[in-house]
Order: sequence, then structure tokens, then C-alpha cells
Amino acid sequence: MDFLCTTCCKEKRTDPGLLPAVERYLSRRIAFVQAESRRLGLPLLIFSGKYGLLAPEDPIPWYDQRLTMEAVPALAPVLAAQLAERGARRITFYCRPATDAGWAPYYAALEEACRRQGLELERRIVDLD
Repeated sequence: MDFLCTTCCKEKRTDPGLLPAVERYLSRRIAFVQAESRRLGLPLLIFSGKYGLLAPEDPIPWYDQRLTMEAVPALAPVLAAQLAERGARRITFYCRPATDAGWAPYYAALEEACRRQGLELERRIVDLD
């Protein structure tokens, strides 16, 4: 199955308890990719440095954890397993350039997970946060 994917974001709703991931994150980029997901009829995954790959409706609490390069070796196999569980074969990753602050670990983890699963990974640069 083909998936669209983008990362979580720092800006989050602070409501107590659980909210669907797509409601917790406050990002024009996520909203754009969700609209693309609907338009193309492809499922969306939101890549969280804490939880791995989330479906938009997955309930999550408020948290503040950015992915670091040190965490990539432990997270990449988790992502690979999550992709295998979903039957992924191709990922279109909507992202900022890898050179933008904070993005390199997300690239590294997703690239390694896709490599482990033999998945095609396409990157689409979007200038939205």
C-alpha cells in the first residue's frame, strides 16, 4: 500500500487527556498533507519522534520530544516494523529540506526504515509548518 507521510510538529494543542494526532498537532503542513491524502485517496501517517508512525485518528497525549540523531538507531527498526504491519510498499514523505534545523534525524530514521523494508521513498519538499 502507498502512504503519504509527514512529521509531527512542535506546536500542539495542550488540552489534557488524549486527542487524535491530527487534532493534537497544529501545523499547516500536516493539514496540507491530510488534504492531499483525501484528494489522492491514500492513507496518511504522521511521523512522531516519540510514537513512531501514527494514523491521524490515533489518540495521543500532549508531549514535547524532538527526535535527535542519537535516537535514530533505536527508532528506525520500530518504524520499519510499523511499516511492515501496515503493508507499506511506498512512502511519499512531505518534508522540509534535510538541511533545515531539526529535520536530519527524521530523514535518517525514515530512510533507514524504508531501506530495511525495501520500500520506495519519495520526498516532496513543502514550505509549510
